[in-house]
Amino acid sequence: NAYASGGSVTVTTGAIGAGLVGLNSGTISDSYNTSKVRVVGNYDFWMGGLVGNTTKTSTVINSYNAGEVIGAYTAGGLVGNNLGAITNSFNSGNVTGTTNTGGLTSHNRATGVITNSYNTGAVTSNSLTGGLVGSNVASSQILNSYSTGAVSSVGLVATGIGGLVGGNSGIIKNSYATGTVTGVTAVGGVVGT
Repeated sequence: NAYASGGSVTVTTGAIGAGLVGLNSGTISDSYNTSKVRVVGNYDFWMGGLVGNTTKTSTVINSYNAGEVIGAYTAGGLVGNNLGAITNSFNSGNVTGTTNTGGLTSHNRATGVITNSYNTGAVTSNSLTGGLVGSNVASSQILNSYSTGAVSSVGLVATGIGGLVGGNSGIIKNSYATGTVTGVTAVGGVVGT
């Protein structure tokens, strides 16, 4: 059990940043963050409310983020970039980025599996923006998960805006979205593109 409560976490340009752990290859369970996480500068690698980047051996379970997450580039409410397992976890903080921005994670990649997890925070970005995941890539999976947060784009050429996933080439099963979705091109109630 670990937590970060109150205050803020400020990350400089070009770094991996998070409220609790920058890079995780192990197990994080029953943990949470309520601090604001933000980047100072114009670029970040991975920004997450709880974890910045997870490897394929990583597990995040029974954990949550309630703090606001503001990325200069990508941002995820719970995890910045996911290659591991996220289970029974959620985000309720508002998330802002410019691309690949998601309520739970910015990217769910290759070996990444999200199960029984959800987002209720508002998500705002320019492109590839989703209530749960910004980009669900290749063989990555989203199972039994949902988002109720509003999703909106702020760019004039915004594309790939979805209530659940902004851009999808992976697997989505038994999942849904109910939040309001606002965008310009390739906009969907569940998947943008």
